[in-house]
Amino acid sequence: MALRSSHEIPLSGAFAFLVICLFTLNIVSASTTRPKGFSLNLIPKYAKGSPMHQISNLTEEEMYEKILKLSYDRAYRLSSELSYYAIKNRETTNISTYPEELQPDVRIAFDSLYVVELKIGTPPQQFYLDFDSGSDLTWVQCAGCTKCFPVRNGDYEYSQSSTYEYSTCQSSICTPQICEMNKCLYEIGYGDGITKGVYLNDDFSFFSPNAPDNIVTYSGLSFGCSLNTTFHWGGDNDGPANVIAGIFGMGRGPKSFMSSKSEDDTFGKFSYCLKRWFESVEGSLSGRITFGDDISFPGGSDVRSTPMVGSETELGHAVTYYYVNCIDISVGGVKLNLPPETFRLKPNGSGMILDTGSAITYIYRDVYNRMEAQIKQFLSRYNLQPWQGVGKLSGMLCYVRPVSFQASDLPTLTFHFDGADFDPAPEAVFLLLDDHFCLEIVPTDGALSIVGSYTQSGHQFVHDIPEGKISFAKANC
Repeated sequence: MALRSSHEIPLSGAFAFLVICLFTLNIVSASTTRPKGFSLNLIPKYAKGSPMHQISNLTEEEMYEKILKLSYDRAYRLSSELSYYAIKNRETTNISTYPEELQPDVRIAFDSLYVVELKIGTPPQQFYLDFDSGSDLTWVQCAGCTKCFPVRNGDYEYSQSSTYEYSTCQSSICTPQICEMNKCLYEIGYGDGITKGVYLNDDFSFFSPNAPDNIVTYSGLSFGCSLNTTFHWGGDNDGPANVIAGIFGMGRGPKSFMSSKSEDDTFGKFSYCLKRWFESVEGSLSGRITFGDDISFPGGSDVRSTPMVGSETELGHAVTYYYVNCIDISVGGVKLNLPPETFRLKPNGSGMILDTGSAITYIYRDVYNRMEAQIKQFLSRYNLQPWQGVGKLSGMLCYVRPVSFQASDLPTLTFHFDGADFDPAPEAVFLLLDDHFCLEIVPTDGALSIVGSYTQSGHQFVHDIPEGKISFAKANC
């Protein structure tokens, strides 16, 4: 019998070795070629064809009344939550004596203007979630919940997913550490109630034009599996027709979707380009929110950037909102000459934020009064007649629109951000309808001035959390 060299491999062993090498090569190839970017449909709740509502029987005014109601409720919630943190963090305060202030007042929990459609698990289960840049945790209602709200398309069947697992008490998302049998639990307050459950990890699938089959899957993303929800959703989200299964948290905090994989810079940057309301209502169903390397500005864009301000050290709690420092505002090219501290971020969390979920823009009342006076002075040359709306529209600055009156006749508005001027088009400041037009900015007595989605329309925005900046440029959305 011939001796075999110790360096020789039997045929069966060689075949196994080849298979292992090819398998390893495929893994390396997949990990190095997987696109570092993906996108989601961003669906306006009141667009034609939206899965949320049947709107064919609504008049134009009724449609905008619904949008404004949603926006007012959201602005109230965001400012209310700041009051909650301000009281909670007072070292010398006995918080038990401030029960009303400690309870963030929320009128509608699903109060964002947009929803996203995504898939969770293996095989993938499809859900619509409220897109919320004012919340951190992403959560979905799970099958087996004890106190539930109706979801037309069904709850997340985690037991049917071969890739789900519980987040342990040692996982990074488990703060504070509230655990049972090494499973991490959570509880979130929403004004008149709570939602609570257990943290899970599972696969999330997204659209990516550069991936095989245009789908890219990320494994082991953490999110909340809600099993007990005791608050009233309110508004149009009530009843068996509701399709929203939870919240897609897009804030800046450590539990946000943006922090899902801190080692992957794909998750640290996102971009969107919003249509105006009437374009969404009358035209195409959705836009896109894009992440990672799929983000780019069109060639020749005048890209401007302003710092994203705020830190946990400054505020005493995790920063959720996308704060910017607005130094002044101009109307018709004339500055209001505001004191520099007007919109500067304060220790209590008051300041100016960008928020896609708010439909219209909210400005501190004293600033708004000066802005409105300058707008009225500019428009006085046209001898316009006031237009009186109903409901929420009754509190807005509106005029009867002459047949010959065009967008070019409106005053310009400029937000002078730190290092960058933001110049929304007049059509993004005023809503022009056939017989009247209205200023889509209203006064607020709350803690936040909010630049809403209507004012942001017609621009592409990029929120870059690792770089701490927000960039924008005019775009055809």
